[in-house]
Amino acid sequence: MFEQAEIAQFNPLESQQYEESLKHYRDSKNVIDTAYDDGKEEGREEGREEGREEGREEGREEGREEGIALG
Repeated sequence: MFEQAEIAQFNPLESQQYEESLKHYRDSKNVIDTAYDDGKEEGREEGREEGREEGREEGREEGREEGIALG
C-alpha cells in the first residue's frame, strides 16, 4: 500500500521511467518463464522417447529369450 502511494506521487518523468522499468521486468520474466516451460516440455519429450526405446529393447530381449527357450 505504501508503495502504491509512493508511485502515485511520481512526476511525469518518474512515472514514465517506472513504467519502462516495469515493462522490462515483465518482458524478462516472461522470457525466462517461457524458456523454463519449453525446457520442461523438451525434457518430457526426451524422457518419453527414451522410455519407448528402452521398452522396445526390453521387448526384443524378452522375445529372444523366449525364442531360445522354445528353440
